[in-house]
Amino acid sequence: IAFCIGIYSFAQDSIDYKINGELDFENNKIQIQQNLSFTNPALNPLDTIFLTDWANSFSSKKTPLAKRAVEEYDRKIHISNKKKLGYTEIGAISASGEELAWERLNDQQDIIRIVLKRPLGVGQRIKLNLDYLIKLPDARFTGYGRENDQINLRYWNLSLSPFFNEEWHNYSNINITDYSVQHANYEVQFTSNKKLNIFSNLNNIDSKKENHFHFSGTQKKEAEFVITAEDQFETFLINDQKIIETNFFLGF
Repeated sequence: IAFCIGIYSFAQDSIDYKINGELDFENNKIQIQQNLSFTNPALNPLDTIFLTDWANSFSSKKTPLAKRAVEEYDRKIHISNKKKLGYTEIGAISASGEELAWERLNDQQDIIRIVLKRPLGVGQRIKLNLDYLIKLPDARFTGYGRENDQINLRYWNLSLSPFFNEEWHNYSNINITDYSVQHANYEVQFTSNKKLNIFSNLNNIDSKKENHFHFSGTQKKEAEFVITAEDQFETFLINDQKIIETNFFLGF
């Protein structure tokens, strides 16, 4: 019962992600400016916030993902060229115009701990401003990342770690399907200097700007995208309805 109450406390006030990403398709990179807003669900003030950063789980041979792969007799990460790996570079984390101190956990390189300037009061809402770059890994590690002329984008943005039973719960990426973050509202925009095709489990909002893509979704657990440099999807009609057939699954 306590678990359900903890999860529900986050749901009382929505978690909102507003993400603007500049796609560098050739170099498998995305420069991101992101706002993350949420309300303190605890019964006491919070002085620290934890973020899940699974994009950084491909950054070295010492991450929980790499260690788990060895346990499963999979050495692809360990023998791969560094150019095939992925990582996150944090530019700045701030709130209310003040830059915040942050660090990665020693044994969980895909978890970020943020120290607030002032405690976040009970029921108080905060907006974090996150400036970072992600380098996408080779998709052969987990199925997500760069695969030939396609990017399969999942578990990519900085997300609020789960909070229940009055404490943070930080789950590293070990290549299982359970992405342990809360449902949230998403608004995602991408720009690119290259003509691309982008498909998502979010709603596509038509943009009048060239090479500009706009998506939104309400109470989604994650935002997934398939990005291609050319049209690799077959479109056909069934009962006068447009159907798009893709070679990659987008979860809902």
